[in-house]
Amino acid sequence: MLPSKFKPYYVIQAYSPRTNKLRQQHISTEIKTGSKCADLTTAQHRAREFAKSLSESKAGGANDWQPKLQLQNTESTKIVVPV
Repeated sequence: MLPSKFKPYYVIQAYSPRTNKLRQQHISTEIKTGSKCADLTTAQHRAREFAKSLSESKAGGANDWQPKLQLQNTESTKIVVPV
């Protein structure tokens, strides 16, 4: 049996220094289809918007969410990407 081919994708996250929490964005359509964000500019924009929406809603009791972005390069390796 041949192993499935891994396709790199961006992991969109937000971090709150005040609460020391990291939240990851999960979109149901991406989970269903298995197609995750592979475009850098789209991923950067989505990370900024995700952090902004968490700050506006004061998710987790914090309003200092910062965008974080990582490239899932292999099944076990992530590379931090500046936003």
